[in-house]
Amino acid sequence: MNTSLGYHTLSIYMKLTVKELRTLHKIFGDSSETYFVDDPKYRPMRKLHRIPPYTNINYGQKYKGLSWTLRYCGSSPEYLRNNLDDQQDRPCSINATINPKYLIGCHDDYIATADSTYLTRLIERFNYEAMNISPMLKEFNSYSLNRIDYCVNFDLAELGIDCVPEIYMALIKRADIPPHFEERKEYVKDDGGGKFHRKKSGADSFFLINNSLRINCYNKYAQMKRKDPDNPNLENYRNIVRFEIQYRYPKILYLKNQTKDWDTFVDLMSILQSDEVCKNELTKYYNKTIGKGDYYTLDGARSRIRSMNFCASKESRLMGALKLVNQCRGVFRAKNSLTGAELAEFKRSLRDLGEIGVNPVTIPREGNIKYLPNLMSAYLIQAEETQRQFEEYYHKPYFG
Repeated sequence: MNTSLGYHTLSIYMKLTVKELRTLHKIFGDSSETYFVDDPKYRPMRKLHRIPPYTNINYGQKYKGLSWTLRYCGSSPEYLRNNLDDQQDRPCSINATINPKYLIGCHDDYIATADSTYLTRLIERFNYEAMNISPMLKEFNSYSLNRIDYCVNFDLAELGIDCVPEIYMALIKRADIPPHFEERKEYVKDDGGGKFHRKKSGADSFFLINNSLRINCYNKYAQMKRKDPDNPNLENYRNIVRFEIQYRYPKILYLKNQTKDWDTFVDLMSILQSDEVCKNELTKYYNKTIGKGDYYTLDGARSRIRSMNFCASKESRLMGALKLVNQCRGVFRAKNSLTGAELAEFKRSLRDLGEIGVNPVTIPREGNIKYLPNLMSAYLIQAEETQRQFEEYYHKPYFG
């Protein structure tokens, strides 16, 4: 199934001495399988036979699922400052970016995410590819993690939702932006197709960033149509909304400190790539941004609130929050219009709405759609039912 939860990219690194990096730079340069990605800003250094600060390395084979980056630095300030004579200075590093599905050869099932069952095969394949280049690249367990992308695919057709991704994205783009995040925007051309002169968020995505984390919800079909329009399997992405969280190095450090009962890097990865961790991390940030609760029209959401038989003051407060979000055309804009006690009351109302299964973003009146389920809730309900059926089937008595 396209509907799936797990991860799709990870990046690992290993520290190197200057001598080790120079040796690896030559090994990659001499390899018939790899090539240096040309970067115009580093061409003058290459002409002088100098190693640039970053050297990206790809394989000649398309869709390999593995690429390398050499990071060169002459010496580390910490080493020089502290005069660590008893240790080798390792100011350089090599980074491997891995797409698990492609690396282990699952090209036919690429849309679905990787899960905990892929780790053993991923490690075996990585070790094979690394040793095929040079023993200096060592095995997977010699590396450390500096990025992992958790993601969940919502295939609307598989979830039984009669709707197109564009409608969901229009609602999702009115979601909340948590503190310390900002929406990523890009320069766009003016209407006449001239110069880039203003920034605008992507029409098919809701992309939030900070120094340690990226949160992105997007129309997968629209993304693939831009990036790979000749893909023969393009129509397979038609109904997919993808939600992903990209953990960068500072967030990885936090996760490592919060994770217990691991000794080796492989132990750590088996925990961080477990189905439970993937589900917990994705659900946490989905609720923080897109929110809990299903989507209703404004009248439908009001009816839902009235059906709960709250006291008059609570009902009025929730109705007011709905009205404000509707007027401001989004949760974040509504939140930014308030301060002090009013803001605190609004946040309280958002929590209360989530508890009764109402998303504060409401479906516009135009159109015939009156209700849409929360995508994460729909996925978790389906996953739980699938698991129940699986256990029921394999635990039923056998009368042979």
